Amino acid sequence: MNRHQSFDRLPGSYDAAERRALAAEYRGSFLPTRRSPVLDDPAEAVQVARQFAAEITETSADREIEPIPPLVELERASALGLTSLFVPRSHGGPEAGYWTLAQVIRTVAEANPSVAQILIAQYSLGDVITDQGTVAQKDHFLPLIVAGARIANALTEARTKSAADFTTRLSRRPEGGWRLDGEKFYTTGSYVAHFFPVLATDEDGAVVFALVARDAVGLTILDDWRGVGQRATVSGTARFDGVPVEDIAVIRPDGPSLPHSGNTFAQLLHAAVDVGIAEGALAAAADFLTQKARAWPEAGVERASQEPHTIRTFGELKVLALAADALVERAAGILDRLRRTPRDAGLQTEAVLAVAAARAAADHAALTVSNEIFALGGARASLEAWNLDRFWRNARTHTVHDPIRWRHHAIGDFHLNGAVPPDNARSARRGS
Repeated sequence: MNRHQSFDRLPGSYDAAERRALAAEYRGSFLPTRRSPVLDDPAEAVQVARQFAAEITETSADREIEPIPPLVELERASALGLTSLFVPRSHGGPEAGYWTLAQVIRTVAEANPSVAQILIAQYSLGDVITDQGTVAQKDHFLPLIVAGARIANALTEARTKSAADFTTRLSRRPEGGWRLDGEKFYTTGSYVAHFFPVLATDEDGAVVFALVARDAVGLTILDDWRGVGQRATVSGTARFDGVPVEDIAVIRPDGPSLPHSGNTFAQLLHAAVDVGIAEGALAAAADFLTQKARAWPEAGVERASQEPHTIRTFGELKVLALAADALVERAAGILDRLRRTPRDAGLQTEAVLAVAAARAAADHAALTVSNEIFALGGARASLEAWNLDRFWRNARTHTVHDPIRWRHHAIGDFHLNGAVPPDNARSARRGS
């Protein structure tokens, strides 16, 4: 198949059979040959995200019933320039600010939180290259991303003692270069990516990232993610059996990762996904209440949306979403300041706490809104035909990505005891 002509249509024009066939044959060997748009203006980037969200809305609800790897959607995101927003200006990208990235993620999540979660991997794992890569590695990989190449996630493993442990190994090959052996799970976006950083240890026990191409020899990626929600994130298994890795593709972190490129940055974007889920649920609830739900007889009104108790509850839910969004914006602003002065210890602590607060508020908003819309809509809202449960399933699945109890703990311990919170991206350790 000529991939140059395979993705010329808008995502909504592909039927399920076409999307499934394209995803099944995808191996990542095709890299874009023409430069994607560079969205230098933050307002333009958010507007393009709105356009993209509108284009994928129609098929997104169906994906939650029968998950299909969202290759068509991600190809469109690349073509629109949304996948290169994080790339520095020094390498041809727009170097978008954190609030811009968060708005893009939130906007896409309103339509399809699975695609938004894949974009988190794109931005936060791409930052491994911009933050930890050598000049040669940046010069090699970043132009590919500007052209539309996608990065996925291959960090954690399912069979280790904790999420911080990993056993994947990088070892020298006699003929030169390296070989990678191991297995990862929760590999968000890997099925539809071009390459991805794999967290491993080398022969000296040093933690490294090995950038592996999607079509590498010895790599097997399984579409075996079967969560109750976020079904189209293709967060399944990646196996590495002697995968060859060149020297240019081995990133060796030099010293501690900067806070903006570790867990704090990723968690900001995860909070944006949860806000997007809440806003998407509210939009669907508003449509259901005005168009489909029946008013309760005691209310004496024509439409369910006119009931006084419904109006009040809907307003309370909207406040939860707005408050979480405001905390995301606040945290993004602090991270932007930290980007300019990354060694400011006080600002590092402020950033981690601000993101923790945003994450906790967004978690609460997504779960509460996606649950309460059923109470507002009544028994009719529970019918499978409306698929309103996708918001709760996505919220419930996505919010367990990071234990919110620990975000509350970090905030409480700091304000009660003055304990400086860790950026737990630094806590990864190799398995035994």
